[in-house]
Amino acid sequence: MFKSLKEQRLTLRDALSIVFKIILPGFITITLFIIAIYLIAIPRIEEDYLDSKKEMVQELTRTVWNLLKEYESRVQSGELTRGDAQQRAIKRIRNLRYGKMNREYFWINDMHPNMIMHPYRTDLEGKDISDFADPRGKRLFVEFVKVVREHNSGFVMYMWQLHDKSDLIVPKLSFVMGFAPWGWIIGTGIYIEDIRERIAAIRDSLNKVFFIIFLCLTVISVFIITQGILGEKRRRQAEGALLKSEQLLRNIVEFLPDATLVIDSNEQIIAWNKSLEQITGIPSGEMVGKGNYEYAVPFYGKRRPLLINLILNPDPELEKNYINVQREGIHLVGEAFTPAIGSGGRYLHARAALLYDGDGNITGAIETIRDITDLKKTEENLLISLKEKEILLKEIHHRVKNNLQVISSLLNLQAEYISDPNDLNVFKNSQTQILSMAAIHEKLYQSSSFSSIKMNDFLKDLVYKLQHFYKNANSKIAVTVDIEDMAVSIEYAIPLSMLINEIVTNSLKYAFPDGTGEIHIEFSRIAHDIYSLVIQDNGTGFQENVPADGKRTFGLKLIDTLVEQLNGTMDRTADSGTRYEITVKLQSP
Repeated sequence: MFKSLKEQRLTLRDALSIVFKIILPGFITITLFIIAIYLIAIPRIEEDYLDSKKEMVQELTRTVWNLLKEYESRVQSGELTRGDAQQRAIKRIRNLRYGKMNREYFWINDMHPNMIMHPYRTDLEGKDISDFADPRGKRLFVEFVKVVREHNSGFVMYMWQLHDKSDLIVPKLSFVMGFAPWGWIIGTGIYIEDIRERIAAIRDSLNKVFFIIFLCLTVISVFIITQGILGEKRRRQAEGALLKSEQLLRNIVEFLPDATLVIDSNEQIIAWNKSLEQITGIPSGEMVGKGNYEYAVPFYGKRRPLLINLILNPDPELEKNYINVQREGIHLVGEAFTPAIGSGGRYLHARAALLYDGDGNITGAIETIRDITDLKKTEENLLISLKEKEILLKEIHHRVKNNLQVISSLLNLQAEYISDPNDLNVFKNSQTQILSMAAIHEKLYQSSSFSSIKMNDFLKDLVYKLQHFYKNANSKIAVTVDIEDMAVSIEYAIPLSMLINEIVTNSLKYAFPDGTGEIHIEFSRIAHDIYSLVIQDNGTGFQENVPADGKRTFGLKLIDTLVEQLNGTMDRTADSGTRYEITVKLQSP
């Protein structure tokens, strides 16, 4: 049916109204969100990634430091001479590799500084490197010695060759740590170029994701405008694409302390390191040799067992003093709040393990402690942020539902200009299809889960609305619904509701000429991901009148298409009414 020029102008005006009221705000919102991602989130990711890399190289360096400590203990026991121990240590450390393609390494120089070992610069080994400088003139090895003398360990930024590529000089951030018994400095580092490549990869992935989002918005916008202008019966599956950005951060959980204490088999302190001195404010000289749980006083203000005592003498009741206590092999891991440390107390993560001698006898235990207060605060902030996003998502579903109802109202207005019964029937079908989609978003708005819909209440509500939509004064059509209490993914809920809408609408419109009859709907799970849908009426029975050109009606094609989209099969019979038996395969939400 053709419209007059005036009617076409009104339709165009309605379409422009949809653009400015619905589509444009969505594009602006997405654009602002993307800007926030690039200006706030990516710099924060880069900062967190650098911090994780720095923590990793610190832990790895302390691993090598512990290796030297092990050799020194063998020297002290007389098992090895110091020279033999040092040679063995150099050989082992020279072959240590980690990172991408196992190309990251460790080096050793002394406090002079002289180069003791460098896997890629063997030409420097045994030489005085006091005057060695990077291309910017920084005497990096002298800087390493200075950091170790002042702080025992620390980070230094300088320019260095990329792995074994002597012609490629890039920025490098290295962590160095002194081993006092031998006068050695152990170091390893991270290339800033690696971090930049990682962030660039994240940015490229985001560009692709945002391109897809804008593409999807464009397609949806065209669909809405077409509905408003032409009033055609269109169906589109509204897919919510859940974008998952994975942040791959490997936590290398080795026995590498920020703060460490060691006790012997009599539970007396034999080691209290510098990091622990900084946390507690108590020097090791005042703590070594103390027992009877006195080492707990700096943490809790009283004597009580620590995690290190529980690894020696397990006690389930005492373990309740800790949060998330777990046994990981020979390690005991837990968290606790320590009110005596810092202003207002701190949350600490502790890991304890047994110590053995060469014969396998327990000689004591060791515990490492890390401050996780900031992590706890971050978790609280993330929970708050998650709640805010849930509220925002509910609002989106609410607005989508309202927008679909607006479209239905527009169709209703257009229907007033239609005199042809067939055209009017098309408009009414379009309205019921849109109302079924609106019902889905209404249920999502009311639900605590946005990935699936409880089918029991939803289908009952949908059938009720259809029954009410086609009801007249003489209608006595009873509809019964028998549906299991289960959830279906939003991916399948839309085509499933469309299928039920089409079949039930046909029955309400055509099966009962006298306005009296029954419709029965069953939906149940018959296997892990196999579902059965049965819709039956006791009306006049289905009669498919195929036109002379052999083409089937649009409604029948739509039903077949929806069944195929749901990976299903359909059996239709017309004995004593019409019966649809449909089996579909849906993945669990």
